[in-house]
Amino acid sequence: MTKHHIGVMGGSGLYEMAGLTDLREQRLRTSLSTRTSFLSRRIDRVRLAEYQQGNDALMAAQTLKRAFTTDVSP
Repeated sequence: MTKHHIGVMGGSGLYEMAGLTDLREQRLRTSLSTRTSFLSRRIDRVRLAEYQQGNDALMAAQTLKRAFTTDVSP
């Protein structure tokens, strides 16, 4: 019998499917993951926590949006 290998992206839930054996978790470096890890350091975490504790979803979302908005204009 031929053995096949498949890759499953995290968060899909497919890795919990019956019959899958020999599971191995591995982090992949992609352009998206590199950008996300870099930009996540720009989040104003103190302000974000304040908005989350105050249940202010709009301001929390705007705080995250500001961190991930980059300005490349001259």
